[in-house]
Amino acid sequence: ISSDGSRKYVLRLFDGEHIEMVLIPSKQRTTVCISSQVGCMLRCKFCATGAMGFRRNLFPDEIYQQVFLANQLSLQYYATQLSNIVFMGMGEPLLNLDNVHAAIEKITHQEGLGMSPTRITVSSAGIPQGIRLLAKLQPHINLALSLHAADNHTRKAIMPIAQSYSLQEIIEALKDYHQITHQRITIEYLLLNNVNDSLEAAKKLADFCRHFPVKINIIRYNPHTHSDFEPSGKAREEHFIAFLEERHILVYVRQSKGKDISAACGQLVNNGGKC
Repeated sequence: ISSDGSRKYVLRLFDGEHIEMVLIPSKQRTTVCISSQVGCMLRCKFCATGAMGFRRNLFPDEIYQQVFLANQLSLQYYATQLSNIVFMGMGEPLLNLDNVHAAIEKITHQEGLGMSPTRITVSSAGIPQGIRLLAKLQPHINLALSLHAADNHTRKAIMPIAQSYSLQEIIEALKDYHQITHQRITIEYLLLNNVNDSLEAAKKLADFCRHFPVKINIIRYNPHTHSDFEPSGKAREEHFIAFLEERHILVYVRQSKGKDISAACGQLVNNGGKC
């Protein structure tokens, strides 16, 4: 249990594998961060989950049961029903899209949990074909793109998936996504000191965002033993954000919850069933 009230759970699966789930309370709502895979094959340099490697996809009921459990826990500890779901835990949801889609169908069905799809966010590192298919399968949910660098060179250095898909391919997929769903796209951007936090990097990010309506979530780096990156300093962060806001881009700084229990963004990792 974090000092900010967040609760991290290690869940044991039928075959002995483990995943992590985080329940995050705030004044207005309770959010659960759930996993879609055991581990992750993308191996982003800043993410602890990537250090695990990939074990397997989660089945639809394993995804659904995380949400079912989280709703029970929300009622127990916060006296309110679960209000939001984010696929931002272990794994790349668009590489397990069939099962993620089946789980969302059950979560939103009246005979399941009856939750509105508008309260669900799927976060992806950028799989173009998956983005297009998600738009057709689930046009009412929210999409968040884990971008973290708006030039191919830097992105390849910190996100190996960029070796397979260029930024231009992702831009074209997001254009198609917006044309189908008419949804504003969330851009997730993790600020790493002297890596992607310069004003030149901010300019490239602004250029990337001009193709469709967006909001940008700035994420502060959460250190862990699997990475040597450092968070941006306050001045660099402020200058970066100010540059974007001057160009009339919506920018929010995401407050990291559960950092003291290794439950914040990029910190989830299988520890053999132990926190």
